[in-house]
Amino acid sequence: MFISSQTAHTRAPVTTGWMQPLLRGLPVTAQQLREDRILEEAAVTGADPQHLCAVFNITPETGLRYTRFFHPDPTDSDDVSGCNMETS
Repeated sequence: MFISSQTAHTRAPVTTGWMQPLLRGLPVTAQQLREDRILEEAAVTGADPQHLCAVFNITPETGLRYTRFFHPDPTDSDDVSGCNMETS
């Protein structure tokens, strides 16, 4: 979670303009940081899709994709391990 002096007392997200200088020169994008944070939260909480949806404001389908990363369905033809997770 990123918090600025303007967002510290609200639920508003930081702006892109606030984030760009922080990420400049790093070999990672804001989207990659978000995906990594969601995967870490899933690992710590037992990959509960409902929890992920509530914490990260993602759709149930996206929450299930992160869950399947940790509990793959052997009958599912979509291999999510190693794919780029896209959040909604």
